[in-house]
Amino acid sequence: KPLTLLVSLAAIRYFIAIGLSFALPVLLRERLPEEQALARSGLWLALFLGCSALGGIAGAALLSRSGARRPRRRSVIASLALAVVPLVLLPWAQGPAALAAVAAAGLALGWANPTVVAMGHRATPEAAAVASSLILGFSWSLGGPVAPVVFEAVAGAISLTAGLEIFALAAAIAAGLGWLLPEELEAEAVPALQQETPQAG
Repeated sequence: KPLTLLVSLAAIRYFIAIGLSFALPVLLRERLPEEQALARSGLWLALFLGCSALGGIAGAALLSRSGARRPRRRSVIASLALAVVPLVLLPWAQGPAALAAVAAAGLALGWANPTVVAMGHRATPEAAAVASSLILGFSWSLGGPVAPVVFEAVAGAISLTAGLEIFALAAAIAAGLGWLLPEELEAEAVPALQQETPQAG
């Protein structure tokens, strides 16, 4: 059950990340002339992906300060909950506010990833590599390809705004799933994780 929850969390995160990578250029084409939209799309995508990477680095640094002994589910819940706000505001934001929303969403989504992976190791200490492949690989195949399809379906049936708000709803659902993670995943480090931590650095 814990690993299933973690894979579900990771799949939703990839659903949002891949979906936004697809949806942001569509949003810009609605707002700007085609040439400007094409140029801005590259900027927005670079900002989102770069901030997501920075968020992952920051989350990993915070995790390593405790020696990766106690990955906190509240860190996962908080980062995903914080992602909801910029994702809700994104369809309405303009100019610098829109860029801030894109950056904040990237940071919040990236922050959760190292902790989710660390918890996967703790859930299956005898098969940490399998947990990593499920969380980083299999979850992508679950969430990533579905995102553009869902976005297009909702945006076409209702509106572009509704299509974008789907990602805010997904982040809220992921934050809710975080509350279901068992507390024992926050216990003192298991030997297998202690052995792997120096190698990961």
